[in-house]
Amino acid sequence: MEVMYNLLNYKTEPVAPLASTTPTTTAVVWTVTSEHPQVNGEGHLLVPPLSDITFKERITLYQHALDVGDLVAIRALAFQGIPDAEGLRAKYWKVLLNYLPPKRADWEEALSRGRQEYHTWIEELVLDPVKLRDQEVQTKDHPLNVEGGSKWNRYFVDTELGIEIEKDARRTFPHLHFFNCNPEEGSTEHYEAIRRILFIYARLNPGISYVQGMNEILGPLYWTMATDSDPDFRVHAEADAFMCFTNLMSEIRDNFCKTLDKSQTGIAGTMDRLNDLLKQKDLPVWQRFESQEIVPQFYSFRWLTLLLSQEFELPDVLRLWDSFFADTDRFQFMTYLCCAMILCIRTDLLAGVFADNLKLLQNYPHTKIDINFLLMHAKQLHEEDVGSDHSLYLAKHGNLHTISTTHPSETTTTTTIPTTSSPPTTPSATPPGSTSSSSSTTTTTTTPTTTSPPQPAPTPAPTITSTAASTLAATGYSLFNAGLRMMYRPAAS
Repeated sequence: MEVMYNLLNYKTEPVAPLASTTPTTTAVVWTVTSEHPQVNGEGHLLVPPLSDITFKERITLYQHALDVGDLVAIRALAFQGIPDAEGLRAKYWKVLLNYLPPKRADWEEALSRGRQEYHTWIEELVLDPVKLRDQEVQTKDHPLNVEGGSKWNRYFVDTELGIEIEKDARRTFPHLHFFNCNPEEGSTEHYEAIRRILFIYARLNPGISYVQGMNEILGPLYWTMATDSDPDFRVHAEADAFMCFTNLMSEIRDNFCKTLDKSQTGIAGTMDRLNDLLKQKDLPVWQRFESQEIVPQFYSFRWLTLLLSQEFELPDVLRLWDSFFADTDRFQFMTYLCCAMILCIRTDLLAGVFADNLKLLQNYPHTKIDINFLLMHAKQLHEEDVGSDHSLYLAKHGNLHTISTTHPSETTTTTTIPTTSSPPTTPSATPPGSTSSSSSTTTTTTTPTTTSPPQPAPTPAPTITSTAASTLAATGYSLFNAGLRMMYRPAAS
């Protein structure tokens, strides 16, 4: 009965955000402003290489993509990683998971509708035993009634479901202070929110109900919504997380259906595709698995079902999910990421025996391999098969045109990027000695027109071989941001 009472305790107070650190910025090469948006030849918002702009300009670019509602640019930016600032990740995930339309101006109606629906479902589906007692005389219903339409019978069935969910909810990131800040009481408002979301989802989807592992899918979603720096969004973290979780489960629910386990649409089909990809990319490792009878079910079931949420620390999971959600062919890129994980430890796998290899795969050495290196390797594997998809890798020099880096209060400069599809367009030059008229104080710097030397061909990206991957992994290749990881320190024992 305590479980059901806790589900009724639905709160809408703001959740205090965690402290965040600002990444170190790089030298300014581009200037990105919403006053001077740039588009490419297809009319999409221009996405420059993020390493060439400052962190502040990067935030401006991410915000502007939401202002104009350019879904192609939103996907391209999200694939490269969403900054931990101004609640951008929460907003981008809501768009990528089809909870919100791409354009910010159209959000209000969708947010209001989704939040109201969630509140209504709580009122209708979470039964209050006190109210049921008060209605016994009027409805002639009682706790011993076993008929299908009895609310008391429904209440006891829901209680059993709540107890099952309660067990897993307590296992959701138990080492994080955010979820476990009150160990003496045994629960926090965040655990209660997770439990309530899973309960409402199970009641609305009786065909699948609740399956162990769903809490691991919900955890990163809820954390992202509940730590939004915008209090207007953070106060509705539970409702927004529920809507995003429902939409995400609609895409991966086949992985949780036992009746589809052996079908090509279920988890077995996904594991077969990973196994075929491994055979294609690294035949010696695949043959090693075959000789040792290491089947994909032994190691990749958890990887693919839980979207790698159990293989990496939360900061890395959030970064991975940025790219997974931006994938137009959901979740094809995740399969390539899993293949890259195997290739990065190939030296140990080729030298290990069955027991050692199985232990290595089931306890992936995520602390020895940088997540950005894995993403780069997976991207290369993906491009080898499907090419450079426009929506994911928009920021390529072949798609960029001349970029005016005009800032309202700064000197006017121009950066030209060579293009293979069409000649660059050059802004009209101001005659020497003249000044430009503007409502704001702006100084224009001009240079005589000269013939630019031919631009050298861009240097191709270095090939990431399996040998290089294993070498980096063996030497402990890791570039984790220490400041970011301090935010997710484990709770003191």
